[in-house]
Amino acid sequence: MKSRLRGVVVIAGVGNVLRGDDGAGPRLVEMLEKRLERATEDALCVRVINCGQAPENHIGSTRKMRPDTIIVVDSASLGLPAGDTRILEVDDLGEHSFSTHRMSPAIFMNRLKNETGANVFMLAVQPATTVLGKGLSAPVNRVLKELVALIEGAIGQR
Repeated sequence: MKSRLRGVVVIAGVGNVLRGDDGAGPRLVEMLEKRLERATEDALCVRVINCGQAPENHIGSTRKMRPDTIIVVDSASLGLPAGDTRILEVDDLGEHSFSTHRMSPAIFMNRLKNETGANVFMLAVQPATTVLGKGLSAPVNRVLKELVALIEGAIGQR
């Protein structure tokens, strides 16, 4: 992932924290927010935004950040074991929706790409459950901790 991060990086967490693992994106952003406060001047410029379950409402504020790279973090039913992750390109998504959100991820990501000119991709996390009222599952919680460490390593001293 480190080779894909250029310039101003925006990490957009998408999901509903009230629906189990669907809250993976917002939870990752929350975890990163605390750690990014300690970033040094030499670190890559990274901004995080919690888009919740209506990411389309954050396109304008994301555009104002003038990003070069945008990582959309969302849970996605890909038929993988719970907690597995994949990097998905905008062109790989098609127009179908595999998430619980109103706007399909492909439409959202294409709008971000068109309005910012940034390199946009998704970091998809396979959920174990998206049942209302459930918390994060153990596999997804574990992978979020691993992703925080991976992202910290990728954005560290340059």
